[in-house]
Amino acid sequence: MLHRTGANSFFDAQDIWRGQTGPTHHATERRQLPRRDLQSNVTACGQLIDTIGYLELRDLFRTFLGSGPDSAIIEIFLTSVDYGVQVRKVCGRCSDFPSGTTTCLPDDYGYNALHSGLLIVPLDEDDQIKSGTSPVNILCHGTRSGNQDIPSSQWSRTAPDPEALLAVLVSSISGTYGIVPDYTGYGESSDYFRAYIVRKAYGTALYPLLKESEVVISQETNVGIGR
Repeated sequence: MLHRTGANSFFDAQDIWRGQTGPTHHATERRQLPRRDLQSNVTACGQLIDTIGYLELRDLFRTFLGSGPDSAIIEIFLTSVDYGVQVRKVCGRCSDFPSGTTTCLPDDYGYNALHSGLLIVPLDEDDQIKSGTSPVNILCHGTRSGNQDIPSSQWSRTAPDPEALLAVLVSSISGTYGIVPDYTGYGESSDYFRAYIVRKAYGTALYPLLKESEVVISQETNVGIGR
């Protein structure tokens, strides 16, 4: 089902993302009034939300995977969890990281929007950021109803966002970085129209998070994010 974004139709929404509102529309991008579900106590950009060692992660996954007839198989699976993680909120704007490619161009809707998401950082057995350059995994969440019902606002050990938990699971097994974008219209960019089934919008929401993650990691360590 197509969710109405505030434009008159899907084609109007497409026009917004194609930059048909004028050659300098990124300076006065079409916005909407703040939604009632916008929360004032959201996680701050750049905040370190949680640090979890690999043994604690095994216990966390054991709790949510459950017990029962498959418990023996689950225990074998959990031995693959060799890395702890840091869970961070990361934010960035396309305008801060001009790409010069087909992503994050000045006429793209949301070019000046502050996009947000989760960054999952792998840790070694001493709870230090894993040394060396590691690949990054991107996990794109499904459609959400509330503009703060998103990974960067929903992480907790007692009731973690399921898709954020999946990203943590992948990083804890593979030792890779994980990025879970909130998307345009959610989180820090909640005063922008939401993007549904508009392919270019996903790059606009993701690219600045990837670049900002590279900056954060390079400032704190001598390791890097590989692609």
